[in-house]
Formats: sequence, C-alpha cells, structure tokens
Amino acid sequence: MKILHLIQRYEPAVGGSEIWCREVARWQAACGHRVRVLTLDIVRAAEFWTEPAGGDRRFRLGRLDLDRGVEVRRFRRSLPIWTLHHLVLRLALDRLLNIFLLGPHSREMLAHLEIEMEWTDVVHLHAFPYPHNVFGLRAARRVGRPVVITPHLHVGHPDYERPHLFRLLRRADRVAVLTHHEEQALARRGVPPGNVTVTGCGLPGSDVPPSREEARTWLSRRLRLPAGAAVVACVARKTPEKGLEPLVRAVSALRARGRNVVLALAGPPFEWFDRLLAGLPEEERRGVFDLGEVTSGEKARLLAGADLFAMPSRYEAFGIVFLEAWQAGLPVIGGNSGAQPEVIGEGGRTVPFGDVTATAEAIAFYLEHPDEAARAARRGQQSIASRFRWEHVTRQVLACYREIVPALAMSPPATLSETSGEHDASGALNPPPQ
Repeated sequence: MKILHLIQRYEPAVGGSEIWCREVARWQAACGHRVRVLTLDIVRAAEFWTEPAGGDRRFRLGRLDLDRGVEVRRFRRSLPIWTLHHLVLRLALDRLLNIFLLGPHSREMLAHLEIEMEWTDVVHLHAFPYPHNVFGLRAARRVGRPVVITPHLHVGHPDYERPHLFRLLRRADRVAVLTHHEEQALARRGVPPGNVTVTGCGLPGSDVPPSREEARTWLSRRLRLPAGAAVVACVARKTPEKGLEPLVRAVSALRARGRNVVLALAGPPFEWFDRLLAGLPEEERRGVFDLGEVTSGEKARLLAGADLFAMPSRYEAFGIVFLEAWQAGLPVIGGNSGAQPEVIGEGGRTVPFGDVTATAEAIAFYLEHPDEAARAARRGQQSIASRFRWEHVTRQVLACYREIVPALAMSPPATLSETSGEHDASGALNPPPQ
C-alpha cells in the first residue's frame, strides 16, 4: 500500500501530533508499505509565521530525507504578507467567520498536492486546526483518493471548536482519534460514530531511561540544586493553557511552608512565560528552573532525576509526556479535563485547571507518600505495556485504511509480527529495526 501523510512539522520537530505521525509512519514502513510524509521546512512553532532569529537561522532541514524507511518531503514555508495575514486571515476569516486559516502555509506544497496524491492509495491528514487539512482534503477529493484524518482535538479550545473543522471530519472517509473522550466529543458534534476509530497512542523513543543516580547527578549540576531538594518536573510548551502559572504558584506555596522542593521546566519558550518568571519575587524565582528546549537525552535525564511529573493542563488530546514520565518511574499530575483523566487513570492524580491549592496538595501527597508515588508509577508502566503500544496503534490505523481502499480489501492484510519490535525494560515497544 502507498500511504501519504500530511502534517505541519516532522522530525526533528517535537510535539504530540508530530510524534504520533512519526511513529505510525515508521511502523507502517516496517510492515512493508511505501510511506511518504509531506511537511514544511520548520522546526519550532514560532517559525509558523516569522523567520527564526539569531543562531536559529543557521539550521536548515533537508528537502528530501529518508527516516527509517519513510520518505520525507519538506516544502518551503511561505511567510505571510502582513496585510493578508492580519486583515484578511485574522480579522475577516478568524474573528468574523470563525474559520482558522492563519497558517502555517506553503505555496510550494499547495502546488504539488495533487501530483503527490495521485501517487498514493490513501491520504492521512494530521493535526487540527492547521489549514493543510482543508487544502489536503480538497486535493484528495479532486484526484479521488480516500482520506483519514487524525485531528488531535483539544476539546473546548477555541481554535479547535470551529464549524468548518467538524465539517471536514464529517466529509472524511475515516477519523482516527487517540481516546474515547475525543470519540465522544466528535459524536456530539455530528461526526458519525461508525466512521471513527480509537487508535490510542504509544511511548516515543527507544532509549532505556538513565539510572536515577546518573540523572540526579546531572540535574544537580545543571540546576545547582539545594541539598536534598525534591524536584517536580514539567515538560511542555510554555503557554498559559499548560497550567504552568498555577504550577509555579503551587511550588512557591509549598516552599513558603518550608518544604524543600523546586520546579524544573523544559520546553519551547514563549514570551508569556518569560514575563511570568520575570514578575516573580526573588524568593519564588529561586524555586523555578527553566531549562529551555532540551534534547531527548536531556529530557530523559530530567525525568529520571525528578521525584514526580506535573502538567495540570487545560487542553490535551492525549499527553504523550505522561507516558515518558511513567517510563522514568514517576507518578504524574495532570488536569481533570479533556482526555487526561482517561489517559492517567490510576497512574497519578488530576486536578482542576488553575487550582493552585489542589495542585499543591497533589504534589505534597506524592512527596509525603513515596510508596503511593511508586505504586502510581508502576500502574502507569503497566498501562504502557498493555494499552499504549505503537504496534496496536498502527494495526488500528491500517484497519481504517483497508475499510476505505477497495483494491486492498481482498488482499492479505499487512501484519505486525511479534518480533517486529523489541520491548524495553518498561514493556513499551521500541521502533522496529531497519
């Protein structure tokens, strides 16, 4: 089968939808399918609308790459014309008509869409609310190709709650979602339940986490931690909806009560968070460490060296980083909205978004009850082994394809053999060897 994925960014870009697309594409290629990804030549979300600044200008991606058997074709991102972007797209379409077409855009990609889609048997679109889904569905329809959409829906987020996006989902041949929460939300918005498949998610990467001793030594040196300090880790985009302000306030409240605890954050920078940190009193500021964007190895050390993980977010389509925290042996604290309660289950606690007191109490509970913290982490690891495996996800996605590609309905289905990947110490499947 020839499979075409369309997404706004791809490896080495980091994000939930980017990881999901990458892992599924790699597994599909390992099954013997021809897999191609069309994406833009950008890494950071800030590059959707602006040129990278400073040293980032030196970083350029290849136009054609081969990623573990996956063909990756990157197209030049088109910078918006100020008048078009701010007056037409932002004011007229976004605010008046409630249609999200702000970007990122690529005129080069649009010019090649139909040619690329004539090559494929099935088109797989990823990640609302970005406009490549609109143009991708239209181009696929013009050449008669079936379409699967994985929206990574953040239920309730105003950028995702757009009527035109749900019309896209109703027009798609199949919709592949990550959780039952997302499935139920789409049913309430008129997407036929028979067209929706819950695929789940998996643990990214294949490296065995570093030992706690090694990670703690690295973390202590990197952050110059106070002796005996407990570390609350958070890995997220530094935006308001990730719950970072109440998390900062919660750690500050615990420190004010005499608890030796610090918050270590990693993730893409945003001006909002820089202003938040700059406005903190000096004493509160000493309890917050911002590592900025980190490599996968640094993220693994952060998690392995921490005592618990917290990201009490308002919107999450899934929250892959919860799985990474479990793999490192940490209990997790998330928000009580969206898909987070379904994903976290008994592997941690959920708190109301913005509730500083509840967040502080959840952190204090795990620090005061290490046995409960270890038990929650083990339950999370059991969930990885039984529920959150890329082998299962890919099997579900391929089943979606076979339902809508008639030529393949009578052919033997591609299978994922028991030996196509290896399990790491936590039971999670590693990507298949190439």
